[in-house]
Amino acid sequence: MRYQAQLRLGKKYCGHFLERPVNVITAADIARLLNKVRATKPETARKLYSLLTKVFETARVVLRDDYGVTLVDVPTNLKDLKVLGYDPRAESNPYPALDWHEAPEFMAAVRKRVGVTYRALEIATLTGLREGSVAQAKWSEIDLKTKVWTIPIERLKDKRTRKHPLRVPLSNQSIEIIMGLQGLSDLWIFPGRKSTKPIVPQSLLEALHRMNMNENQKPIWVDPQSKRRIVVHGFRSTLRTWAEEEGFRREAAEESLGHKVGNEVESRYRRTDILDERRKLMDAWADYCTLGAISADVIHIRR
Repeated sequence: MRYQAQLRLGKKYCGHFLERPVNVITAADIARLLNKVRATKPETARKLYSLLTKVFETARVVLRDDYGVTLVDVPTNLKDLKVLGYDPRAESNPYPALDWHEAPEFMAAVRKRVGVTYRALEIATLTGLREGSVAQAKWSEIDLKTKVWTIPIERLKDKRTRKHPLRVPLSNQSIEIIMGLQGLSDLWIFPGRKSTKPIVPQSLLEALHRMNMNENQKPIWVDPQSKRRIVVHGFRSTLRTWAEEEGFRREAAEESLGHKVGNEVESRYRRTDILDERRKLMDAWADYCTLGAISADVIHIRR
């Protein structure tokens, strides 16, 4: 979380703001930045807006209380930004996702790569979990006997509304990958260069970017609809689409992604996370991805 915040508020996006006093930065400046980022990375723009809001609200209070300086308004005022064309609540484009028909070929390519980050990428594909949940996985969360990964509430995106940890059934393929990482760290399943810290979520994105490039520096795998380069988060959509095509119940697919199932009234009475049903889904998905990868070892000529 801290790494991502520092990245978004650093030179990459906000470099031209860093040397300027907060009271001279305008809503037009902020809108121009956010609209530019949203054009290619809508989710990043939304998170950047949230971070900038916190920065300028903090500056407003500190300037007022410690220096007696009053900011009439902050440049992240939503009403002003909407006038200038930016609304964080506007519907964003879906994440570019791998076509599920290409999953075996993709998994065959990942398996040939060496390194902890590529094993994390395999797990992200097989489980449909967000890259943050995968990167920060701990050995204490994994029960190898029952083949269940229990992710605590504080590490989940919907931690404010969720009442129970997320139980993730692990396929034999996932267990094999995880067991192959034993001995690298006593705490983290996917340790970074220093075994005392895990890999950062961004490393999964970078690993995918490296392997998703042909000799002409063009992407090998793209979203079939948008034609954009696939991203790690898109594997959730790949899994969800495959599950629907294969006839799995909507509840099993949604629960597998850690989504809330049913409305508020339904969730009040719901007392199961249908683990056994989701295990069948995950096992079938892993079999499709990895057993199908045998034939995917053949190099295809891509359009």
